[in-house]
Amino acid sequence: MKKTRLIFHPFLFAIFPVLFLFAQNIEQLSLSQLIAPVAAVLLISLISWSLFRLVIRDPAKSGMAAALFLILFFSYIPTYLKVYGARVGPFITGSHYLLIPAWTAIFGYGLYRIIRMRGPTDSATKLLHIVSTTLVALPLITGAHYYIQKNSHLAIQGQNLQQSQKAAQDTSSYPHIYYIILDGYARADILQNIYGYDNTPFINYLTRRGFYLAESGQANYGQTTLSLASSLNLNYLQELIAPGSCESKDRRILKRLLADNAAVKYLREHGYSFVAYSSGYSFTDFTGADEYLTPYLFLDEFGAALLNATPAPYLAAWLAMKVPLFTAIFHPCDIYRRRIRYTLQHLPDPGRSQHPVFVFAHITVPHPPFVFGRANSEINLEREFTMSDGSHLYDLGLTQKQYIDYYRRQIDFVNGSIKESLEGIITQSARPSVIILQSDHGPGSQFDNENVAKTNLPERFSILQAYYFPGRDYTGLYPSITPVNSFRFIFNRFLGARYGLLPDAVYYSAWSQPYKFINITPDLKEIK
Repeated sequence: MKKTRLIFHPFLFAIFPVLFLFAQNIEQLSLSQLIAPVAAVLLISLISWSLFRLVIRDPAKSGMAAALFLILFFSYIPTYLKVYGARVGPFITGSHYLLIPAWTAIFGYGLYRIIRMRGPTDSATKLLHIVSTTLVALPLITGAHYYIQKNSHLAIQGQNLQQSQKAAQDTSSYPHIYYIILDGYARADILQNIYGYDNTPFINYLTRRGFYLAESGQANYGQTTLSLASSLNLNYLQELIAPGSCESKDRRILKRLLADNAAVKYLREHGYSFVAYSSGYSFTDFTGADEYLTPYLFLDEFGAALLNATPAPYLAAWLAMKVPLFTAIFHPCDIYRRRIRYTLQHLPDPGRSQHPVFVFAHITVPHPPFVFGRANSEINLEREFTMSDGSHLYDLGLTQKQYIDYYRRQIDFVNGSIKESLEGIITQSARPSVIILQSDHGPGSQFDNENVAKTNLPERFSILQAYYFPGRDYTGLYPSITPVNSFRFIFNRFLGARYGLLPDAVYYSAWSQPYKFINITPDLKEIK
């Protein structure tokens, strides 16, 4: 009887891009984010192999055909981005119109050679096993080394916050608390001066509705994870992260600070339920909330990056002309839009609870990617789908003029949509609601991720910051309050806490050195 050789190289070729991308971004990701992508690519490889098996019959040759298909499938977009816009004389060679036929020809020729192979295929299969195993081993070694070396590198310091009192038995006087983050939303004066955008109608709406506008509002930090880890822990990161960590790039400490933050702890101890919406950003996806709300199909930033490395979004756009469902399933822009619209449409829902709730919604607009236009129209990106900002985004080919134009359009979408959400919260909640409407940082048309001297500091750190209190008594609030004091003030006012307010300060740090903080508070005061 002929011995059947175990063939597994198609599966290894399939998971290699997932592991490689993970290893390249390991400081920002958690191991749990590998589960769904690995399962998806293994399923794709199994389907591919099965389909080729129906045609070719021979298991070894079918495996080779599946491996060739998967290699070309996952290498298409990286190749396209490398040759995008390339020319030979007057002819553009870096385009889909030429690359797709080239990839098809390569696959067709390779498939022809595989089918026409004569004699034993053991040697070829063995070689593919060696190559695929080596490829997979490289990111695994990188990841293992990282976790061994870094696992105990950073530690969270104990906070000097007051201990929570025993949770009150009677929570009937407690309001719902909404923390709504509009990512990268600029303060009104920045919108006018840099973007030529008059935000008066939206500001007037907030004022008429009874919000308090912190007219000199500034972010404490210039990156989402830093900003929210600070505000949700009611303290500056310098007080939360162990000394000696300023040279580290490890962002897992921020995940721990966010996942186990002081605000949620305090509110749960006082009888609140925690409700969180999917953000698509792993740092602020609180899947451990008492209620985690998400649309039926969504991708986090890692899944979107992986999908974006394949031709699936482009095939979906083409197929959508005949079957629109394909875009909804495969195009990262449409998946991204669906999640944001879901959050905005369903924000009032938790407020209908008779029980006090703390609602967290990190809405990742008007921050890039720019996928919304005016009047709720849609924009599908021509190039790479990415949540990068500032100089990182310019490295991918976007111009500053395009940034400003797209940002203005996305602000239009946000203003119209968030007003409907706020109306629903205020008018439909079963309890009075406290609302913090805040940005984590400003936009990035003049933001350098690595150089403070090349950054427009007022643009990056001047933020929208609005508060809505039942009874509209804003005694004690002040125009220059920063996010680190938001929950201190609210817990004092509505839950009887006695937190002291911290001095309001602003810090820049480079993307590559997130904990090496530069105090830029004096610089911003001088600019004012």
